[in-house]
Amino acid sequence: MHLQNRARFIASTIFTIFVLAAIIYMTLNLIFGKSSGVSTIAKSLPVMVILVDGGDRVLRYFIDLIRQFKLQRRLQKTGEIPTGLKPYMEISHRERESDSMERLELKPYKIVASVYQIEEEWDDILENLKPFKDRLFLVDDASPDNTYDIVKKSGVEIIRNPENTNKPGAVYYGVQNLPPEIETVVVIDPDIILSEKESVEKAVYDLQQSDAGGCAVYVLPECTEHASRIVKCQAVEYEFSMYCGREVPHNYVIASGAFAIFNRNALQQALAESSRHVIGEDYETSLMIILNGWRTYFDNRVLVRTEVPSSLRKFTRQRIGWNFGFARVITKATWQMRKCKDPFFRYQFYIYNLGITLLFHPFRVFALAVLCISLFAFIFGPLSPVIARFYTLPISFIALVIGFYMFMALEGFAGSLTLKKKDFMIIFYYPLFSFYQNFVPITIGYLNFITWITVGTKIVSDPYEPRRRKRHEGKKRRG
Repeated sequence: MHLQNRARFIASTIFTIFVLAAIIYMTLNLIFGKSSGVSTIAKSLPVMVILVDGGDRVLRYFIDLIRQFKLQRRLQKTGEIPTGLKPYMEISHRERESDSMERLELKPYKIVASVYQIEEEWDDILENLKPFKDRLFLVDDASPDNTYDIVKKSGVEIIRNPENTNKPGAVYYGVQNLPPEIETVVVIDPDIILSEKESVEKAVYDLQQSDAGGCAVYVLPECTEHASRIVKCQAVEYEFSMYCGREVPHNYVIASGAFAIFNRNALQQALAESSRHVIGEDYETSLMIILNGWRTYFDNRVLVRTEVPSSLRKFTRQRIGWNFGFARVITKATWQMRKCKDPFFRYQFYIYNLGITLLFHPFRVFALAVLCISLFAFIFGPLSPVIARFYTLPISFIALVIGFYMFMALEGFAGSLTLKKKDFMIIFYYPLFSFYQNFVPITIGYLNFITWITVGTKIVSDPYEPRRRKRHEGKKRRG
């Protein structure tokens, strides 16, 4: 799956130039502009957002550019491609051992999934996973219906979990009960669409030949022709995050919970030592694998489709839970992850995840609030002097921040394997999507985490865990 293409290269380059120009303009305006103290503070907030978020994107752009240059130089020396700028804009990818092999000598592997009350959905699930039927090893997580019997009758291997432990606990139980000869485990969500077998087995083979503990792949939304705008915005978000968060760093990456390939020993050890909470389990498992001295990497040949929320309400509740889990995992692992010496992983974990994503969030919210108030005052200020007083940001600053999120969407759209040309208008909706996500689900998720650890309750419920903490939480037994 080759996503470094001409359109994405051009979009990334334009985005980088835009960010650098915006930072210079906004900084000079802040330094030399004549403003009151309140206005200066208001102006400094969007400057910080562009500087922090945009600076991260610029850094990743140049890291990826250097990597592409090295690859192209190596190919140019062998005479496989011509010299000049054009090759840098063409499709390029990492060559792997299995790419040149006609027949793969695979060691035993199993596809493990936790299932719960899927009696009615089983036929659709099995159809999506049909090429891998003989590799499936399912764990019925103490379903109260006939899930176990229905799956068993279909010829798929399944075991019963004695108690309901949610996905991470069920997967751990499944890995413990795999036949001893199985040394590679593919962990999936049962509702994914995975109809293409060749690329998956190539990825499995290469992991088996490596010393790595895990392999992440492209996981993108299933986006039908009549998908809602909220689904298309998530498609842009997934495309951008997969490219910038997995493809660019490539090593020591976080594997998605929807699909990931693991060395069995690495996975079993990580699950045994983790909290096995249902929220953030994929992030925690990947961190534990890295903490235990294993490497993870990204394989861009495998594309997996997954369902995403199609309504604003479902999206909001999902992201509240996700960000609660993210805050819990990242704060818990902050001291432990110092043991990983990879420089980009340290940047990714400490600077980006802990700093830019978590600790910088209040500043981002304040900046967006000031921007929205100023935009409202700019539009409706002529109607009332009272409203006009709230026009603290110049329209140029407002345009630059909105443009930043539009360029982010453009880059995701440019290399998209999900969206079509007719979906181009989603770029104009994406800033609103980003503003809403920052204001509502991310903020509530983080606030839930703060109230959870301080008073033992969440201010807003999510679909993953109870709203109130049980007294005995934190005393989970270790497997």
